[in-house]
Amino acid sequence: MKTYSIFSSKKVSFALMGLLLILGCQTDDSDLKGVKNSNLAEIFTDSPVGMGTNFYFPYGPGPDNSIGSKFTAWTVDQSESYKGNASMRFDVPNANDPDGNYAGGIFKIDGGGRDLSGYDALTFWAKASQGVTNAEFGFGEDFYPNKYITTLTNVSLETSWTKYIIPIPDASKLVNEKGMFRYAAGSEGTNKKGYTFWIDELKFEKLGTIGNPRSKIMGELMMFSLVISAQK
Repeated sequence: MKTYSIFSSKKVSFALMGLLLILGCQTDDSDLKGVKNSNLAEIFTDSPVGMGTNFYFPYGPGPDNSIGSKFTAWTVDQSESYKGNASMRFDVPNANDPDGNYAGGIFKIDGGGRDLSGYDALTFWAKASQGVTNAEFGFGEDFYPNKYITTLTNVSLETSWTKYIIPIPDASKLVNEKGMFRYAAGSEGTNKKGYTFWIDELKFEKLGTIGNPRSKIMGELMMFSLVISAQK
C-alpha cells in the first residue's frame, strides 16, 4: 500500500448523536463587509483542494504537558477511496504509543478564508478498519479566534463507506472561515489498540433537506440527536 504524507450507501440509516456547538466570543465582523472570499466547496477529493501548502496542524500537548496527538497520524492513501483514486487515511495509535496516544488536528486554510454562507452542511464519506464509536468531527477551529466551531461527537464509524452530514447552524456568519475540518479519535477496547479510518469526498454542500438544527451561533452548548439516511 502506497501512502503519501503532507505533514501531515448500500443503503444505511444511522443516528448521529451530539451536535456540540462550542463557540468563542463574538466580535464585530463589520471589517468583512465588502470582502468577497472564495466559496469553494471541496476540501479533499483525491487530494487537498485549495488549502495551500501549510494547512495541517496536529494537536499538541495539553496544558498539563500530557502527550499530544500523533504527528504522523494523517496521510493521503492511494489504495483506498470511496470515489476517485485516493482518500485521507488516519492511523489512530495505541494508547501507549510514545509518539502520541491519539489522532487529532485541524485543517486550516493557508491563506484567505472561504465564504460558506451558501452551504448548509459539511459532508464526507468514511469507513474504519473496525467498528468504533468515539470519534469527533467538525469545522470552524482555526486556533484563534475559534469563533464558530461546530463539532459532532461520539460518531460511530462502520467498516463500509458511509456518508456523514454535519449541519451548519448559521451559515450567514461563515463569510471568512479558515477552519475547514477538525477531528479527534482515540483507541478503544480494554487493550486500547489503535485502528485506521479513511475519509473521502470531504466538502461543504447545499443539501436543502436539513431542518432547523435548533441551535444558533451564540456561544451556546446544545445537544440533540439527528437521524440521517445515506445511500451509496
